[in-house]
Amino acid sequence: MALSRIALYGEIDFADCTQLRSQLAIAIAATPADLLVDCAHLTFIGSHGVDALLEANAHLEATGRRLLVANLSGSPRRVFDVLGLAHFVHADRDLVVVPELRTAV
Repeated sequence: MALSRIALYGEIDFADCTQLRSQLAIAIAATPADLLVDCAHLTFIGSHGVDALLEANAHLEATGRRLLVANLSGSPRRVFDVLGLAHFVHADRDLVVVPELRTAV
């Protein structure tokens, strides 16, 4: 499976969503591959951040691709679980994550 990768760092809240959407758009446009979002260093994600990821997934699905979320733990993992988004989450042992595109959002 071909993957494009992006890594998220720190906290993603309302103030960070414009930058996150921009970075996701760049990653999606860069290659026809699926998009892996590495959350190993993500400490918080709010509803606007989740919405940005869901929008990215919709764009990917429209072209036969998918969004994968890896290395999600702690508070961000609980957000995905509570929202019923566990199907996006893949255990880090399933994927070797070496980010090609990094964002400081």
